[in-house]
Amino acid sequence: MDKPYQGQLSEEMAHADGIYNTKDLTMLFMRIDEHNVGHRLQDLVTIGFIDTSTTGCVASEVILYLSLAFIIGVVVIRFVMVVMCQLFFSWKFSERETYEQRMQRSAEIEDWSSNIHRLASSQNRPNVDKDGAKEENCKTFF
Repeated sequence: MDKPYQGQLSEEMAHADGIYNTKDLTMLFMRIDEHNVGHRLQDLVTIGFIDTSTTGCVASEVILYLSLAFIIGVVVIRFVMVVMCQLFFSWKFSERETYEQRMQRSAEIEDWSSNIHRLASSQNRPNVDKDGAKEENCKTFF
């Protein structure tokens, strides 16, 4: 038996009224043990395909991109607000400090960082009087 795809099949499929037209040829190719013939015929007639997404996939992507835009927008707005506050408004919120005062404060921080386990001065501790004594007139519930 000659292979139908070589001569007979190609001639029959070339005419509009051929015996193989509008038929499923899968079983024929399985019987004659030619599995790849169907794939080759499909490659011959396939021009292209349209990849479609379901409504759920499209909606999911829309929600994903909207939430991404929202999050990035919030981050950008907060960054702009911080920069604006630092550049234009921060000088109104703090005391005016001279160069010497700023250097003195920097030196105090450096002195403290050399011995961080030392107690802070009494004026910086809320539970100590100005002269360094601990307050004794605390009243408790019991």
